[in-house]
Amino acid sequence: MAAAVSRPPVLGAVVTGIETRGADGVVVQTRGGRLWRGRYALCTMPLTVLRTTRISPALPPLQAEAVAKIPYGHGTSAFLRIREPFWEVDGLGSSLWSDAAAGKAYDWSTPSGRYVWSFLSGVANRPVRRLDDAATLRYATRVLTAARPAMRGRVEPIGVMNWSRRPWSRGTFAYRAPGQIARYGNVAAAPHGNVHFAGEHTAVLLQGMEGAMESGERAAMEILAREG
Repeated sequence: MAAAVSRPPVLGAVVTGIETRGADGVVVQTRGGRLWRGRYALCTMPLTVLRTTRISPALPPLQAEAVAKIPYGHGTSAFLRIREPFWEVDGLGSSLWSDAAAGKAYDWSTPSGRYVWSFLSGVANRPVRRLDDAATLRYATRVLTAARPAMRGRVEPIGVMNWSRRPWSRGTFAYRAPGQIARYGNVAAAPHGNVHFAGEHTAVLLQGMEGAMESGERAAMEILAREG
């Protein structure tokens, strides 16, 4: 897909502002003051990031409220390399699904090895939400081995992905609080001048990566329809 693009994508450019200029199209400003001009802009920022980005003219009141108030989940993944098959020691399954501190942990096989993927979400995420990676690994190892003593000495902590601390996501995925479906519908996906919006938070049928793809197709068709 990248090879089919006439100009290579620009990576690492932090968007600070998006401005519609009528017949002149859209101007996107990135950190450092550089301006990017186009007939349309397709914005896929998570709402957690979009709500701190300058948009001119301002979004309509209900759309701006949706951007500001639709919440995001929190999740942290900790990965531990499996040194020995601990499930053969305690006779239980190789994955874990707990309503206690350990949360969920999956037996995850990849071409590079076999791992325990500990996913701490919801209530289980609160203790690690603001921890650094080293402290998160220590915590995840402690609660996992407390839940499955057979893991002790048979897994090796190796890495963390804390979606809540990542500046370009600030959470996992959007969800709707009570009353927000009726109040907002899908107003977050409504075009604003020559700015169109996509991303999993604007999907209707699907969630996650599949929802992001659904929304991308919808936004691309919106722009193509305007081009006649």
